[in-house]
This record gives sequence, structure tokens and C-alpha cells, in this order.
Amino acid sequence: MPGLHVLFQISLFQISASLSQWAAALLALALSSAHPAPHHAAQHHHQPVRLPELASARS
Repeated sequence: MPGLHVLFQISLFQISASLSQWAAALLALALSSAHPAPHHAAQHHHQPVRLPELASARS
């Protein structure tokens, strides 16, 4: 039954795609919690607010 085979392949592809999304999300969560690093803070909203203050403080 080729139709069933195609359906099985499609469901496997969807499962693997959702699994990889979950793995990527979990990895990002683990990295962000393990490394509260400055390069992670730069991706958040607080950093653009601090940048003008730093520039005015240096000058």
C-alpha cells in the first residue's frame, strides 16, 4: 500500500521536525539559564536603554 507508506513518511517527518524544534527550544533555555552572559543580555530589551547612558557617561 503506497498511500500508507507515504502517510507514514509524512508523519515521521512531522514528528522529527517538532522534536527538533523542542530540542532547539530546550537547548536555548538551558543555555540562557546556564549562561547569564553579557551577549545574552544584549539580545534583551534592557540593553538598548543602557547604551545611551553608557555613551553619555563615557563622554
